[in-house]
Amino acid sequence: MNDFNNMIAGWKSQTIPASAKKANDIANLARKRLKDTQRKHVATIAVLSTTLLVLVGFALYTGGKNSLFMTGIGLMIVALGVRIAVEWWSSKQLNKLNIREDSSNYLKKLKGFHQSRKKIHGQLTVIIFGLYVLGFIMLLPLFKASLSSGFFNYIIVSAIVVFGVLIYFIRKKINEELKNLTLTINELSSISESLEN
Repeated sequence: MNDFNNMIAGWKSQTIPASAKKANDIANLARKRLKDTQRKHVATIAVLSTTLLVLVGFALYTGGKNSLFMTGIGLMIVALGVRIAVEWWSSKQLNKLNIREDSSNYLKKLKGFHQSRKKIHGQLTVIIFGLYVLGFIMLLPLFKASLSSGFFNYIIVSAIVVFGVLIYFIRKKINEELKNLTLTINELSSISESLEN
């Protein structure tokens, strides 16, 4: 029995080969990146939901008796609602990924998730953002009629700056997310290949 215990103790005291340590480090980094992506989904949903609530509150506060106003604010609300739904769905898809699953199935599902995010960030984002801006533009004649020319000009300049900053920020975050997903896929693929050899 002592020989067996000595054998077990010797086995436990062996150092882990560098390649196994590296594989563990990369797998842990992949987990961290995916958790970071999950947190960013939640943050995006929170920011969009807050904006949506502000718009709904504004629509209710103003009464919405004008059809142009209702169409414009409605487009903005629908655009945000669709984006929130897409982000929520995408978050659920990400949560379904199980890193404990066998590597080939996990990588296949992760690549599918990556492809769906590329589609979301492609035409869908442009269409949703375009609808939001169109809704805002539809409100401008009402703002012009009800606000002083100075304040109206301020709204125009502010909107151009805000939309420009939003485009920059959205593009930057999209590129970061897709880069992290691509790195995760590449690193997990290399682990999978090294374990198969």
